[in-house]
Amino acid sequence: MDVLSWQGTIFVEGEDNIELLPLGFPELLSSFQIKELGGRAEIEKDVRRLQEAEKRGEIQRLNVFVFDHDKKPTNLVSTPLVRILQWDRYSIESYLLDENILYPLLKQYANIAVESQGSLRNLLKELAMEQLSDEVVSKVYEKLEPENCGPRRKEVIGKSYVECSSLLVERIIRVKESVQSIESISWMQDFITKCKNLEQEIRHEWNMNWRTLCNSKRLFTDLQARQKIKVSVSFLKCEIMKDMRREKTTDWSHMENLLIQSIKQIHETN
Repeated sequence: MDVLSWQGTIFVEGEDNIELLPLGFPELLSSFQIKELGGRAEIEKDVRRLQEAEKRGEIQRLNVFVFDHDKKPTNLVSTPLVRILQWDRYSIESYLLDENILYPLLKQYANIAVESQGSLRNLLKELAMEQLSDEVVSKVYEKLEPENCGPRRKEVIGKSYVECSSLLVERIIRVKESVQSIESISWMQDFITKCKNLEQEIRHEWNMNWRTLCNSKRLFTDLQARQKIKVSVSFLKCEIMKDMRREKTTDWSHMENLLIQSIKQIHETN
């Protein structure tokens, strides 16, 4: 009977979403069970299989999959009973970076005080901008990284040992030749130049949109360390979400609208 009472299931990435969504939107989500997802790649395969089952008439209740953005936009498309919601910011924590809400909580729980809301805003931006160099290094090396020697599943399925060995050794030799041609000093100089150029290209965008672009999970961890916050990051985020709901902040309303869009057909039929 408990299972039958649910209007649907909302699948989320990570424990943070499981904790935060019911706190922020208890009325909206009260009739849904919320479950944690595994890895994104496997889940996307499961979503496609579920949508195939929906076509066969085997799905009766709504299934909503909530993905963090993580700068990895999904290409999945919603169907009537298998719906996709991808946050339009890095993760759910990105919506919690509200200095108006966070400031009084830090006054209560941080050992190192922040002078004002303006100072807190500057601190959050500073911590976010510290991630810029990591972003630059990752993107530049992604283009310079040698080919991976590992097997590609599609290439080896159904092939004989002889065919696989030939394919794989060719790749190993190709990678070996490309790596042997690298000269350390010139490679390092090229890498550094590319990093500086890319940072110059994207710094303005980060200055303007740091709340959206930064790894907000890491930002909260860095904030806890910088201000010596006495409570866990998880507890702090829960307190922020409860206060956002009480104040009905702009970011809270934005999240609510995204959730409503994902479950709207349930409300339309009731």
